[in-house]
Amino acid sequence: MNVLDTSLMWHNLGIATIPILAGSKKPALESWHRWQSELPSEAKLRAWFAIDYSLAVILGWHNLAVIDFDDEERWESWQADHDPIDTYRVRTRRGWHLYFYTEETATCWHSEEVDIKAQGGYVLSPPSIHPSGHRYQGYGSPEQIATIDSITELLPEYEPAQSWQPRERGPYDPFEEAMRESCGISIEAVKAAWQWEDIIPLNGRAKRGVIMANCPLHPDENASLAIYADGHAHCFGCNWHGRDCIDMYAALHKLTTAEALKEMAR
Repeated sequence: MNVLDTSLMWHNLGIATIPILAGSKKPALESWHRWQSELPSEAKLRAWFAIDYSLAVILGWHNLAVIDFDDEERWESWQADHDPIDTYRVRTRRGWHLYFYTEETATCWHSEEVDIKAQGGYVLSPPSIHPSGHRYQGYGSPEQIATIDSITELLPEYEPAQSWQPRERGPYDPFEEAMRESCGISIEAVKAAWQWEDIIPLNGRAKRGVIMANCPLHPDENASLAIYADGHAHCFGCNWHGRDCIDMYAALHKLTTAEALKEMAR
């Protein structure tokens, strides 16, 4: 299963995923915290993963948590002390990720040999590739994640932190209201719902209000794409020019502007 199909599977489970820069653990978005409390649309996922990115699962959705064994000996000793548990697990570079839904909200926790990844965190998911070159391998299915009462059932030394609160969400998105009021497509509503960071990673430098980013339309190691304060953009590498992020979406997916608007409006 490829990255896009995997992201759509998680989406169907009501769990958000985000793109990760290839060969990295760094999000390919200027900020990922929005997706701790807002589920990306299928259209956004298709836009994100049209580029060669890895994939991360945002934890905390439906109290989703991961026990992260970073030490093979610790994993083997834990297995020896516990009955086999039928839940989704992932082989990582140094150990295993065990996925669980918890009745009692879990929070992130760290020790030398095992971590808890939960509210406020994310983990790389198959078929992502670790910076070392290791490909994450899943066993079982995310559709078969087990539910437990508390992490302490499986890890008595775990000490949950104080309750976690998500970061404040961004400004109200007028897109949904516009779609409810009209069966047509409002260009302004699409522009309000989509930002450049939803189309490409804005991890380049900013200077005098202009963001320089890597252009996805050609091999670009020099951040040749200039995105201006009014939303238009120009690539000094391939000379592509766009009025807004809608034009970039159309160029990436080889669509006309009208076709791009239809897809983005979904």
